[in-house]
Order: sequence, then C-alpha cells, then structure tokens
Amino acid sequence: MTTRDTPIPWGGYSEGQAENLIAALLVRLHPGAQHVDGAGGDDGADVIVPVAGGIHVFEIKSYNERLDRKQKVKVERSLRTAVAKRPDMVAWTLVLPLNQSPGERRWMQGTLASLAHVPIDWIGRTALESELSGHEDLLRAFAPDAVSHRALAMLSQYSHEALPPTDLADGLRRGDRLRGQFGDLDPHWDFDVQLTAQGQTVFVRAKTDRAFDLSPISVSGTLQAPTGTAEAEAIQRFMEFGTPLSLGPDNVADLRFTLPPALAALFYDHVPTRLEAGPSKDAWASPRPGRLQAVDGQGRVLAALSVHWVEGSAGFLGGGMLRGLDVSGYLELRVVKTAGTAGEISYHAPAGDGPFHPQDILPALRFLKALVGAVQVHLVSADQQRFVIGVQQRDPAASTGALDLAEALVRILVATGSDLAMPTSCSGQDYLHVEQCDRLLRDGWCPRTFPSSSANVPSAAVRQLLEGGPLPRVNLAVASSGPSLPTARLLGAHVTLPRHIRFETRNALITNPLELHRLLQQYPAAPVLPVRLHADSRTSSFVVLVEEQEAEPALADQDAAAAS
Repeated sequence: MTTRDTPIPWGGYSEGQAENLIAALLVRLHPGAQHVDGAGGDDGADVIVPVAGGIHVFEIKSYNERLDRKQKVKVERSLRTAVAKRPDMVAWTLVLPLNQSPGERRWMQGTLASLAHVPIDWIGRTALESELSGHEDLLRAFAPDAVSHRALAMLSQYSHEALPPTDLADGLRRGDRLRGQFGDLDPHWDFDVQLTAQGQTVFVRAKTDRAFDLSPISVSGTLQAPTGTAEAEAIQRFMEFGTPLSLGPDNVADLRFTLPPALAALFYDHVPTRLEAGPSKDAWASPRPGRLQAVDGQGRVLAALSVHWVEGSAGFLGGGMLRGLDVSGYLELRVVKTAGTAGEISYHAPAGDGPFHPQDILPALRFLKALVGAVQVHLVSADQQRFVIGVQQRDPAASTGALDLAEALVRILVATGSDLAMPTSCSGQDYLHVEQCDRLLRDGWCPRTFPSSSANVPSAAVRQLLEGGPLPRVNLAVASSGPSLPTARLLGAHVTLPRHIRFETRNALITNPLELHRLLQQYPAAPVLPVRLHADSRTSSFVVLVEEQEAEPALADQDAAAAS
C-alpha cells in the first residue's frame, strides 16, 4: 500500500489560503499563467493560461468534502460567467482538493458540460498533492498558519533524531530504531516501510496465525465499466484468471476497507483515486514443477517435457494462468485455463539471451516438433491431476529447423569436443556449413561446391590434358597436411576436425584449351601454364575424411591426368 509522504491538511486551511496555494501552483506549472485579482469581479476565472486559439480558464474552489447543492450552484454560476464574459475561452477546468466521485463526474459531464461550449475538466486532490510534493516552498509561503507550517516550526526545535543524519550510516541506524517501534502500533500486525523518492510503501505482516481472525483485513466494493471497454475486459480477466488489475475512480464504487487502526490512519480520503489488485493464488497457480505431454488424436503421448511453473494466478470464476520454463530456460510456456480443466497453451523461444547449449535444449525442441502433430497438451501436476489444453500455436518450419540444427551441433560436439552454443539467429549459409560439417563427420564425406578457379599446371601435364579432345576435363585431389589438424568455421567459431581432409573434384572442365595450345607453341620451354577450371553438370566435388595424413598431390595425377 503506497501513501503520499505527508497528507496535506486541506481542512485546516482557510478558503483564501487553499485558493491562493492552488493558484500559485498553477502559475508555476503553466508558463504565462496569470492569477486574476477578483476584487472587482474575476469574470469567472481565477487563473488564465494563454493557449493556442485563446485562453484556458481555471476555476479554483477550496472544497475538500463531497459537494453539496449550494457549492455546485456556485461552480455552475462561475462557469456561466466565464462563458458570458470570456469569449476567447477554449478550455475550462475546475480545480479543488477533492477527488471526483462517480456522482460528481456525472454532474460534470451532464450539467456543467451543457453550460459550456468548450472542453471541461476536473483537477482533484491526488493531482494537486502529487504536484505540491515537489513544491513544498509553496506550502510554507501560501499557508503560513496551516498544520504543515506549524509542524515545520516544531521540527526546528526537535531532538537530535529529527535533525538530518550526519551520513548514510547514521540515517540507517535511526531508521532501524524507528522500524523497531512499528511493532508496538498494533497487537496483531507488524509493519515494514519502504522509502523511495515517490513516497512510502507499507508492507503488512501477521504477528500470529490468528491475526486475520482477531483483526481482519478486507476490501469490498463494486467494479464497473461500460461493455466493450478496455476496463471491462481487464475486470473480466481479473475475475476469470486473476490477472493484475488497475482501475481509476470511475470504475470503482462503494469501496470499503476493514483495516487495523494503525493502517486505517493512512487513508485520509474516502474516495479512491486508483485500485490495484495483484494476482490471487491457489494450489493450481503456485510455483512448482510440472510436466507437459503432447497427445495426438488417438490419445498417444508424442513427447513429454518437464516444466517449472514460476508464476501463476487464479481467478474467482475458476480460471487461471501459468507461466513456466523448461529446465534449460530456453522455452517459455504460458497456459490459460478456463473454468474446469480446459485451456490453451502458447510458447516463446528463446526465453532469454542465453547462451543455450544444444544438448540442454533438445527436449524442448523435440516437444515443439511434437506439438505440430498434437491435438491436445496434458498438464500433469505433482499430484497427477490432469488438465487438457488446446494447441493453438504451431510453427512446423521453425520447430523442425531449430531441432535439426541442435541435433547436428550435438553430433559435432561428440565428434570434435567443440561445445557450440545455439545461435539466436542463423543464416542460410550458417545452416549449410553446419549441415556439411555434420555429414562429413557422420558419413566420412560430404559434397561441396567447386569454385571456378585458375591454377598453374606443368606444361607436360597440359599437353596430356589437351589430347583429350576440344573440351578436356581433369580430376583433382588436394589434401591437408602438416602436424596441425584442419578446422572448420561454424557459427563464428573454429572447430578442429578429428582427422585430415582431402578435397576431390571430378570432371572439372578446362575452359581455355585454345589459349593453352597457343601458349605451348609460343613458349615451348615454359615450366607451367595457367589452366582455367569450371564446374558444369558433369562435375562433382566433395570433401573426404582421410585415415592417414596425405601429402598434397599435384594438380592432376600423371596417370589420371588424361581427360575423361
């Protein structure tokens, strides 16, 4: 429960003090604002603010309790005067230290609105005190005889405890002593206070198990909102699922509190300005481990997943909501349960920034793939209670692609010892590289794309190749060598392969035979000649894992150099 730092005692102010204080605040907040001297009549305005197209008129009243008929008549008279005397008025606002009740709102939207040809508004107690909390100097200057001013005078003569702390440690010691005294305020309840720049928050704790029986805390009232509005939907979700609720004064009526005396003293205004309700909980919605089963149309379990439910709520009408994570933290699941045992499930992955390792998230990915063929998900609690949930979200391509990638990375880990993290995003080229490396390690070879290239070949080998016809071809083989094993670059990391590799290409097309004939004639003694190579439909190229380290062969084996 949050309260303002110090409630402003509007009832202790005279009419002039209250109105002058509010006028001073408006002048400070609105550039160009003027406080009208009403000695000879104020023409229906206490403060006027120049705005686009004219002036904004503020009418100030000191009323701080429910408006009676006489006070309403005075407000209506002021508005009529402003309409008659200020033709340049484009907006009108009533300002008073009183939050609007539903009845007063209807009066404003009905009677007052009918008197004006411009938009009208109401600024109440909460808005005023929120602004004045940052302008305490106005309280001292414009309400010198008020309670707050007298309190300031008393504080100046108070003991050492009321003086500013000498340092943070001194302030913490004083706060700890004061905290120890809160327990004496009520025989059944204890209070903790959180101090922030925005105010204080009071946390209530029961001293004994019978505190609720001996000194109950309860709230009753009516929640209301027009059908089809966001507020009406929020109320319905709160009642059905127990989701958090935040409502303004127009949506709350007949609100009543039963509170311990120490807590009740914090409520200085009987008209709520806002109602906030957190999620209610029951055994179904309590954080706990659970299990999900993807079930097909014949009732067969396609996959199961262990889940830890971390957050939940339960509504008054029997529904509820759960949010949980799989054991790896990769998959976030949300369950919406309607009254009874039916509901819906949705999911999001990845649930965080990671890193996530493929071997850890495989169960979650396999469960998502199983959802594609499932018609129901069964939520099984620790006591074996079963809830049937409809499957609304299916993404076959995403679930299959992520699963294939994770399984490939796990196989690469087993073969190479390189523990790669699951990427949050992956390009087509990344997928291809992982797929090729996985196949190479699994099958001992994998196809590759042969790039068009040029190589310097011994002249004798060139003569043999050209004897193969007008479009000669060549077989190539190049192997890695040396004491260091080759590496593959996957997902931005280098993976060391377990053995050496050999690149083989068959039927590579020589694309410059005429040029080579001419060069052989012009330079018969040249040791090497440039051979340009290209891959066509007859060309095949692949990478092979070799058992023994091989020396790198020449461009073409002398016996196999003849074009095929």
